[in-house]
Amino acid sequence: MSFKVRVLDRASVNDDGDATYSVVVHAPTPAGVNGADLTWVSVLVYAKRNTSQLKVGAVPPNTNITQPEMDALVAGTSVEFTFNWVVGKAWPLPTREANLQSRAREEIAKQWQGIVDKYYYYGFVETYDD
Repeated sequence: MSFKVRVLDRASVNDDGDATYSVVVHAPTPAGVNGADLTWVSVLVYAKRNTSQLKVGAVPPNTNITQPEMDALVAGTSVEFTFNWVVGKAWPLPTREANLQSRAREEIAKQWQGIVDKYYYYGFVETYDD
């Protein structure tokens, strides 16, 4: 799975010098349907989960998104998740990059499961006759 991560502002630094950053990740919406037989793409759109906290534009660099990225979010083919990432003060760059990728993958899985749990029967309609 391909995904894009943007590290935003540093939210805090603890007494050991470890920093916590705000992170936004965009991942493709998984295929399949929910319990109401709606595609997950449709669920994201209908439930208004097809937005971004980021703006379209080039300035400031790397903290905004492109128009195609926004279009994918609006269409529901991509989904945005946010999380906090703690970076060890003494971590070398390769360790930081590996940890960020690992944490992003964990958050995508965890937060997608949250969407599945919340919206599994979203849109279910049934008519019962006496």
